[in-house]
Amino acid sequence: MLLKKHKTPPEKPGKLIGVFADEFFDRPEEKARISSLLNSLRLRRSDIEHRKRIADERFLLSTYQVYKNALLMISNIAHIDLGD
Repeated sequence: MLLKKHKTPPEKPGKLIGVFADEFFDRPEEKARISSLLNSLRLRRSDIEHRKRIADERFLLSTYQVYKNALLMISNIAHIDLGD
């Protein structure tokens, strides 16, 4: 999405999330919410990848909920219909 707006995506994931939020969300509460959701997903992935945590069913379901919330916010600004 950043490339379509002729923006160079930052290499660091945290900076990328911030630039994405600033570029595509107008209201401060939306920027904070999408940043929080995306950072949560990034940290969850890192915890599993570096074996700080074992991915049990409860962890996977809560991560899936975070993913769905983030995807819904992004689909609304990108005008993408996710169906049901």
